[in-house]
Amino acid sequence: MKKLSTLLACISLLVALAHAGSSFESTDDTVDFRGPDVRPGYPDLFHVHFVFPKDTLSPNGKYGVIFPDRTLGEMENDSLHNFVVSLDPSQILAELDTESPEFEGKSHGGYEVEWSEDSSVALITLEAKWGPGEFFLIELQDGKVSRTTNLDKKIRQLIEPEYPRTRTPKKALQPPLFCE
Repeated sequence: MKKLSTLLACISLLVALAHAGSSFESTDDTVDFRGPDVRPGYPDLFHVHFVFPKDTLSPNGKYGVIFPDRTLGEMENDSLHNFVVSLDPSQILAELDTESPEFEGKSHGGYEVEWSEDSSVALITLEAKWGPGEFFLIELQDGKVSRTTNLDKKIRQLIEPEYPRTRTPKKALQPPLFCE
């Protein structure tokens, strides 16, 4: 039971942090990002249809997160992806495995990216309607992603075994864990 109360305290902290999040409507500052290995004469999908908000940039200026622009976001297809990227060299380091990717102009969306001082760890929060939606911990080493952890799934794995003892209807824990 002590484990559950500690976990709930951590969740409360994450919720509080997420409410201070950003959205595309609150920032016009973006970083110019060119996709890797663009063939001459062909359009660069990453430059044309993705945005790189400055507030996702790591303290060392080498890494960040890109999201689809409004045009791509309105297509509502499988082409919506959020990526952790490197600026020099220009490359995709990791894709965030999310059920609801962030994109420019997303209704009830938003994001928060917190970096460690040495730019080796990032906590990425993708917001939902009433608060945080998904949390990702990205660990970098030698310019590459060494581990990506979906904290939302890990929190669920810790709570679910204790959940039946709360005598709350089973439907209350159905995804998402946080209210939308």
